[in-house]
Amino acid sequence: MSFYRSRYPRKKGKYEVNSNVRFTTTDCVFKTKITTSFFQLCDARENKKNYKVKDSDDIARYICGHRLLASTSWDKVDYILFPLNIKEGCHWILVVFDIVQRSLEVYDSFPARGGVNFEVKNIVEMLSIVLPYYLSVVKFYDKRPELKATPKYSGIDEFEKIEFHFITKGVPRQQDDSLDCGVFVATFMSL
Repeated sequence: MSFYRSRYPRKKGKYEVNSNVRFTTTDCVFKTKITTSFFQLCDARENKKNYKVKDSDDIARYICGHRLLASTSWDKVDYILFPLNIKEGCHWILVVFDIVQRSLEVYDSFPARGGVNFEVKNIVEMLSIVLPYYLSVVKFYDKRPELKATPKYSGIDEFEKIEFHFITKGVPRQQDDSLDCGVFVATFMSL
C-alpha cells in the first residue's frame, strides 16, 4: 500500500523509514480538548484567574506522544496534522501545523461560498490561541532549541497566538455523502 493512499498516516509517519517528511497526527477528539481548554482560558481571563495548564492534561499528552497509539512526540517532527470535524460529522477540515514556520495552514473540504466558513475560522482561532500554552508547559522549545534562532521564533513571546492561513487552491473536496476523514487526509497528502 502506498504511503499517500494509506488510511493510517500516523503509523506511516512514525514507522516509514524512507520518508523525508517528519510528521504526526492527532485524532478527531483533539478538537473537543482544544475547545474545552479555550473556554477555560477565556473564563480565567474574564474572572482574572490564573490559567493553569498541566503537563498531565490530554493536550499535553498529545504533544508528548503519549495520548495515541503510534503517535510521535511533536519535538521529533516538523508537521502536525489535525483532522478536525465540524458540524456533526458532515464537514472535515485539515489543519497542518508547520512547526518551523510557526503557522497553521487550513485546508477546508467544504469552503463557504464567498469566503471562509465562520465556524471553521473560530475553531482554528481557538487552536492558535491554546497551543502555545501547552507547548510551553511541556517545555517544547527546550527540546527544539534550534527554533529560537529562526525568524519566526526569535523575539516573540512563547504564548503569542500562532498565525494561520487558509489554503484555497488545489484543496481536495469532500464528497457530499462522505463522512470519512481518512479519505480526505490521504487525498490531501497525495498532492
